[in-house]
Amino acid sequence: MITDKEGGELRPFIFNSAQEKLHKAIEDQLRRTGRVRIIIVKGRQQGCSTYVAGRFYWIVTRNKGKFCFILSHEASTTEKLYGMVNRFQEHIHPSMRPITSIHNRRQMQFTGLGSEYALGTAGNEMVGRGGTLQLFHGSEVAFWEKTDGIQTGVMQSIADVDGTEIILESTANGFGNMFHRMVINALDPESATPYEVVFIAWYMQKEYRTPCPEGFELTNDEVKLKEYFKLDNEQINWRRIKIAEFGSLWKFRQEYPNTIQDAFVTTGSSLIDPDYTLAARKRNITDPDAPLILGVDPARTGDRCVIARRRGRHITRIQFIKPEGDGKIRQTQVAARLASIIDNEDVAKCFIDVAHGYGVIDILHSLGYGQIVRGVHFNEKTAFPDKYSNKRAEMHMTFRDWIHSEEVSIPDREDVQMDFSVVPDFETTMNGLIRITAKDKIKKVYGKSPDIADACILTFAYPVHRLIMTRRGKQNKIKRVGRNQSPLTTLNRFRKPNKGRQEGTVYTVSYDN
Repeated sequence: MITDKEGGELRPFIFNSAQEKLHKAIEDQLRRTGRVRIIIVKGRQQGCSTYVAGRFYWIVTRNKGKFCFILSHEASTTEKLYGMVNRFQEHIHPSMRPITSIHNRRQMQFTGLGSEYALGTAGNEMVGRGGTLQLFHGSEVAFWEKTDGIQTGVMQSIADVDGTEIILESTANGFGNMFHRMVINALDPESATPYEVVFIAWYMQKEYRTPCPEGFELTNDEVKLKEYFKLDNEQINWRRIKIAEFGSLWKFRQEYPNTIQDAFVTTGSSLIDPDYTLAARKRNITDPDAPLILGVDPARTGDRCVIARRRGRHITRIQFIKPEGDGKIRQTQVAARLASIIDNEDVAKCFIDVAHGYGVIDILHSLGYGQIVRGVHFNEKTAFPDKYSNKRAEMHMTFRDWIHSEEVSIPDREDVQMDFSVVPDFETTMNGLIRITAKDKIKKVYGKSPDIADACILTFAYPVHRLIMTRRGKQNKIKRVGRNQSPLTTLNRFRKPNKGRQEGTVYTVSYDN
């Protein structure tokens, strides 16, 4: 039995739509991997905590030797979660009710099973240390304090073996905290983390509707929302009323998100409107006759290298080069990969951030790619000195206008949209110039470098001509680096004068980026 959130009456625990989605995702991961490692990003009052409490109560009371630990951000919330467990124990049919040997405010042990419950509060970084757990329920994780101690303490008490389950759930609480970092990592398709993200949108709740008054009309933004998310007018009206209660749109987005990106909004708006980014993800626009442009954000120490490909109105692909075993990416490795892409994909221009890519640029220039590869200084003088403070501001604003044009397409990936959403809106200097927040400040708040966004804006560094494409001479293609070859060996083979793509494809006629 559970307590009805509207009337407060007891009723049978029957899954709502959000709980059904969550159950399906968890059971799917359990079948595939033998264990559960789930992060739930959700809105308020959607029943996720109730689902986890019910799931773990069933496992603990139907199996031997299961130890479940509940951890929340504050004592009152932990007690409410434990109260659900007490309610299950009290109201389950007597024929199915296990006998308890210990049953108090902080612990429950079941006679004959060797299974038990315990609980704690995240304010104590030593909480949960010293035990061995099979089930861990972390609630409102975005609001936890002293997370370093928790990560190295209680969360290390769950062994990496089949049959164990860790479920972390929370509404969002801005950027940079442990919950946000774990979500970002789990959304990265190339990450080695075992965690998977389940997002629960507010509109899954059937009760989140309000009857519309006579003469109810949608705004332009509401028309788009209705189309994108398949909402009805009563849902739109409920949303409108909630925004008025909160006094701001960003608070509604954080508490009742449409998307994962909505959940992690902050008090200030983003440079790129997340609704436009979402729309670009869902479009299928191609521009095959446009020149292929690469934007490359080289790796910093311990970071990955990101390569963005753009053909006119379409960002076709985001590619990563990961650090090797020593945590480093060799410049020769990046240069070899770019050389292969340039030759095999007929690249028109390749723009590389000079700050960490000088060596890569030098290697490619020495191989004869000088007409194609160009370094970009983010702090260099802009072509519009009366408008932008530097080249970085110019590229960001050009990219923003491109996304907001509503006639473009980008990869349909959560990590791409998340990176686009973390750059704050532009500021204006005392001289009236547009300035973008420093990358180091963004990284400090975001928890990582916005490298996908940086690679994408680099495709707008300088104009690249389109329309007529003529060829001169033959291409001297560089072979791909084989599995048994090092990038340096491959590059050295072609380190000869007058070789490479200097006489390759030439793009002519008027500017049209």
